[in-house]
Amino acid sequence: MRLKLDRVQTLRGKAEQEIDRHFGGKIDHVIGPLGALHALKRSSALSGNGGLVESDDDRQAILSRAAEQDKELARLDRERRAAKQKVRAAGSVAEIKAVLASLN
Repeated sequence: MRLKLDRVQTLRGKAEQEIDRHFGGKIDHVIGPLGALHALKRSSALSGNGGLVESDDDRQAILSRAAEQDKELARLDRERRAAKQKVRAAGSVAEIKAVLASLN
């Protein structure tokens, strides 16, 4: 019985890392290569300061895109946390492997 528990615990840790890698890639894709610039533009649009926002229309567009991005990031984070919770609750190697297989 101890060996089975050790195998489950070992795989559980590896599975959680795999889940983070899987969703990390998706999150990086949503943020995109210009994520730092977009964050600065959002901050500037919210504060009304800085030269990154040229007009009120620009400000509205920046905030709208930021809200869409936030919504997608929140969805991915919910999925990531749910997958990790399933792995933590799993009682067997097969259950953990099923969670990993379900990642898309």
